[in-house]
Amino acid sequence: MPSVKHRSFVTAAEEPFERVSDPIQGLMLQVRGDPIFHRTEYPIEIDVDASYDYASGIRATAWELRESGRFKAKRFFADRQGQGPNHAELCAAIEGLRAGHMYSDSPIHLRTDNKLSAAIITNLWQARQRHIEVLSEELQPILESHEFIALTWVRTREVRRVDAAAREIKDRLRQSKAPWLDGWKYEGDAAAAVIWRLHNQARKSHLPKKRRRNPFD
Repeated sequence: MPSVKHRSFVTAAEEPFERVSDPIQGLMLQVRGDPIFHRTEYPIEIDVDASYDYASGIRATAWELRESGRFKAKRFFADRQGQGPNHAELCAAIEGLRAGHMYSDSPIHLRTDNKLSAAIITNLWQARQRHIEVLSEELQPILESHEFIALTWVRTREVRRVDAAAREIKDRLRQSKAPWLDGWKYEGDAAAAVIWRLHNQARKSHLPKKRRRNPFD
């Protein structure tokens, strides 16, 4: 068997993990649900990454969504509410999954270079710190609402585009006085709808509390 350069997982709600080998890639997998993992069966591929600045507390996240190998959307976001690098990485993974779920009901293949995010998403590890536990709780409804989510833990160079985007927007925010920055690219109406929905959610969440709209009005 060739050396393992990736570690892949597939999640499906309420099913135990099973260790199997990918017949195409020759990779060892941790699997819940479908025991046969073929990348072509997961048409929505999402790369995620994050960057964190210890001095300023800036967290920056980025994701890129492709459908059947074709670029559809990319978003990069930074604010001053960071709580560490692992927190930022898990935020990026959650937003990437949320974007994929908004975009399509098709199976999602998520790629991250962060070991903790991969382990939390697949329930191999349990969150021990409160700020990670909060994100873990936020993650569960997304996993439960999407039938199949494949996850591959990759090297940073394989998600270099989102890595560069996260670093760039982090540096831009550090050089500005803005409380947050948001940037995006997209192709097609479906991708545009996802981008603008996430942008509007971010804008509302960063308003002062007295100016936030009551969702029950």
